Amino acid sequence: MSNCPQSSIANISLADDVDQWSEALIVKPEVAADVVWPHECPAPCGRQLYQNSFIFIQVKKDCTGAPMTGALSIVLDEQSSEAWCQWEPAAEHRENGSEYEFRARVAEIHSIKVIRANMGYPQVIINLQTGCSPPPFFFPSGSVSDFRQCLGECVQLRRGDTDSNIWVNAECVSCSSPVHGASRDDTPAQPKKSVGADGHQNDGAKSPTTGPTTPTGDRLPCKEDETQWRWRALQGGVSVVRNLRKGWAHACNATLDVAAAAAELLDKSSTSAPYVPGGAAEPLDGRPAPDDSLPAEPLPLLPPPRCGSPPSPLLIPRPNRGDSFASAGSDWEDCAVLVEHEHEPWQTRSPVSLAEWNAWFDAEGRLQAQGMDCLRRAAYYGGLSPQVRRLAWPYLLGCFPPTCSAQERAALRAAKVVEYQGYRRQWTSVTAEQAQRFGKFRERKHRIDKDVIRTDRGQAVFASEEGEGLRMLHDVLLSYAFYNFDLSYCQGMSDLASPLVAVLQDEIDAFWCFQRLMEQVGSNFHKDQNGMHAQLQSLHRICKVLEPGLVLFLEERDCAHFYFCFRWLLILFKRELPFVEVQRVWEALWARVRGPDLHLFLAMAILRRHAPAIIQQKLGFDELLKYINDLALTLDIAALLVEADALYQRYNAVLAAAS
Repeated sequence: MSNCPQSSIANISLADDVDQWSEALIVKPEVAADVVWPHECPAPCGRQLYQNSFIFIQVKKDCTGAPMTGALSIVLDEQSSEAWCQWEPAAEHRENGSEYEFRARVAEIHSIKVIRANMGYPQVIINLQTGCSPPPFFFPSGSVSDFRQCLGECVQLRRGDTDSNIWVNAECVSCSSPVHGASRDDTPAQPKKSVGADGHQNDGAKSPTTGPTTPTGDRLPCKEDETQWRWRALQGGVSVVRNLRKGWAHACNATLDVAAAAAELLDKSSTSAPYVPGGAAEPLDGRPAPDDSLPAEPLPLLPPPRCGSPPSPLLIPRPNRGDSFASAGSDWEDCAVLVEHEHEPWQTRSPVSLAEWNAWFDAEGRLQAQGMDCLRRAAYYGGLSPQVRRLAWPYLLGCFPPTCSAQERAALRAAKVVEYQGYRRQWTSVTAEQAQRFGKFRERKHRIDKDVIRTDRGQAVFASEEGEGLRMLHDVLLSYAFYNFDLSYCQGMSDLASPLVAVLQDEIDAFWCFQRLMEQVGSNFHKDQNGMHAQLQSLHRICKVLEPGLVLFLEERDCAHFYFCFRWLLILFKRELPFVEVQRVWEALWARVRGPDLHLFLAMAILRRHAPAIIQQKLGFDELLKYINDLALTLDIAALLVEADALYQRYNAVLAAAS
């Protein structure tokens, strides 16, 4: 017979000097003898109202390691006509996971808390009226709302008064133990009854289990509550760093899931101020630190970075030292707290029209003061209409300075025409006799001829072998090989050049836009492949933060090198999307609203969507490579851009906290 886990963790305290930290260790929960853990109840037999077979829990004491996957279901028992909620480990975990099996009547549920964290999967915490609570259930696939709605069909749920993420069983009259993850204001307002060690109920009586009560019967906060709260926060599926040696910087490695639970534990104080090590230091983005003597306001959203500037890190607020979060005598004021970052929402808009484009220019043909910022944000959130792409792409790629007038642009382009013709003459002047003694020229020309003839032949501009489209593409690539002798031509460059030729419809403009694009992605084609290895390593780091379960799976199968994403990053998803959608994605990448690495977060968004299927099918590298390649032309790019934007902001928030 198993017992309900109570909590006991090592003291995690913040000394007056934030640089002095004691080692923090998570201790395995102890058990109490007064409540039975509900996993040995007989399994109900009846109609299944809800089931999700991909729900997992974290069972390791430091909340790390491989997750334990199982099925969360709601079953209507035929004999008793009662609804049951249960979680059973998957077949591969049955031997070691039976002790974590959970089963309880839906009517015995006191409340549920839905945590939609800034990083990681959504999760649900189920609180029983007995005070027991199973580990949080993580939802890598499926909707948390579906589970909550099905639960609401069995019992009446009402939203918490102080936290909209908490749903309380309206039929629940009393609760003998503190509710994990819910504030006391969210529980029903009736006087609470305590449960003694003998299992009998006592109105307002003190007991070793419940602690002191007020004259109205409400329990006073006690040290046992704090440890239970702490354990539930740490059970949120995130690891907390050991050996916190450097104060706040190391404490910030705790993830935002823990921050959310801790903030709720402190009654979600609304007064917070940006905090950096050393007290009165300036915030990370260089803005002056706010005056602590003034009332703190919610942290404002930071504007997107301007062109060429690195993304601004996001500050993590902490409660003011003067705030009171618990009962008198509590030591919670000394605990460092992270607060979840509310990211900037996606601003859906229509593509930039020709009229809107013209409105950004003054009488001399210059982009107005905020014109470049408007262009970047508009291209990022809504894209460009076909009539505007030919005009705007040279600006996004940096071919034209934003402040140049129409006359200055014409002079600049005239100079570029002369320069391009010089590169073109170098290879057009090579005679057949010279070519016989010019092995590198013959090799490069042969590779270009072979790749051009099979590039985007389904597009009208490249349909004819004798057409202008293929000729311009060929000449742009061969001229670039003479412009950049070191890099020359590599397979894949034709994929990058063809949309430029198709959109700009001018050989010289396409060449200089291609040259600017290669300045961004040229390292992808180096012979040592250092550029690609660096990107794959960056993707690994991003995935380790945003999708740790997938990384663990890939490491077990020696696939954590992420080579199956090689084609995505090499040619910027060119072969994964229809031709028009490629143009939309590239505009978003060139806008640099989220910095130069948005393509990594777009890859992360795709992987995150398909992680459950990859893990469930237990794909090896060959199968995984085929699975990824088969995704071509099936991706919902509009939704993926929104998700990539959110993932970027989540990851950036973690980096800002760690710094």
